[in-house]
Amino acid sequence: MLIHSHRRVPRIVLSFLLCVLLGVPVALAQSADGEPPTDDLTKRVHALTGAGQFGEVVLTLEGALAEDPHRALLYQPLVKNYAYLGLFDHAERRTRDLYFENDHPALNPEDLRGGGHCRLALIHTMQGERKEALAHVDSMLALADPDQIYPGAPTCASYFEASWGEHDRAAERYEQILGATSGIVRADFLPWAVHVHREAGNHERADELMAEIVALRQALEAGQLDDAIAQASEEAGGGSTQQETHKWMAQVHVLQGNEEEAVASLRRAYEAGALMRYHWWKAINPVLRPLHDTPAFEELLADMEADIAPMRARTVERL
Repeated sequence: MLIHSHRRVPRIVLSFLLCVLLGVPVALAQSADGEPPTDDLTKRVHALTGAGQFGEVVLTLEGALAEDPHRALLYQPLVKNYAYLGLFDHAERRTRDLYFENDHPALNPEDLRGGGHCRLALIHTMQGERKEALAHVDSMLALADPDQIYPGAPTCASYFEASWGEHDRAAERYEQILGATSGIVRADFLPWAVHVHREAGNHERADELMAEIVALRQALEAGQLDDAIAQASEEAGGGSTQQETHKWMAQVHVLQGNEEEAVASLRRAYEAGALMRYHWWKAINPVLRPLHDTPAFEELLADMEADIAPMRARTVERL
């Protein structure tokens, strides 16, 4: 049984609920070194990735890095977009080029290697390679500052520990993360935290976190934040808010045993532009595992792969 300490979850307030709907920053939770877009190029890359234009991102970033190989903010989106295309050999090669063999004039080599190990854990997990993925998690953690939780190596580790069934480790990790985050970030981690606590046998804690999720769902379904949702969507550039809300709701449906509704929510997220979630849904997210043998989920993945395959072929031709 996990030993932990935590404060009783306070009543959820509207400002927190609004944060749940601001979908774009959730992407930052999926890396140890993510940063928001800060200039025209990174903003464009951010928008193209969200729109599922992975090949265009790869070609744009390869061109930019050919001109200036030390633009470190471009490393992560380049590697991830190769991976989103299913070009795993390219993703791994560029990770090693940029994170392990890069004599960067300003960055700490250990920080670069730590980020590289996070990227490689992602790439190997997407391909179903448990041993290699967890080895990179361990190497990343050995280099990391244990007090830097989010964003940081413990955040990256939590995804892959949870995905590969290291439930006790992941449960401890999510307690750290939930204590270090709030708003949109905390909300996005809640379904994963409930899942690993259930699997680890920590049912009381899982029930507490599930009650927090239920309160969020009720507020969303009651339409209490319609004006705020519209404003959040406008500020996020449109589309992405819907993607993240549908994705989050799909996980809630799974946790509540409503598989049909879960797949329907994922389908809505996909139709809103969530193509970048293909490998996460297929190979990484453990909350969605109960859907894997359902025909509707298999059909959804097939539709997503059908969108990605021609883009992958065109990108390879143009590299």
